Amino acid sequence: MEPKTKKLDTWLTGFHLSKQAESCSPNTVKEYRADSAHLARWCSGRDSTVFTPSDLKAFLAHLRTLGNGRGGRLSPKSIYNIWVALKSFHRWLAE
Repeated sequence: MEPKTKKLDTWLTGFHLSKQAESCSPNTVKEYRADSAHLARWCSGRDSTVFTPSDLKAFLAHLRTLGNGRGGRLSPKSIYNIWVALKSFHRWLAE
């Protein structure tokens, strides 16, 4: 595993633990883990640890190409939920 991926994994683990400490329900934490896994997979194929606004647009466009496990694409609601998780992760990182 590359160091940049390890760093992201460490940050995501801290984020998930923080959500548990905030008394989020186990289902909410599970959803945060699933949603942030999309970001981790997408970032694992990148050369840089810098995440620009253009990268965010590319990530959201990438989400529109993913399957939902039932033969269709991720719904707009699912993509929105991933966006909400990403915003929460960003706020946590900024703190």
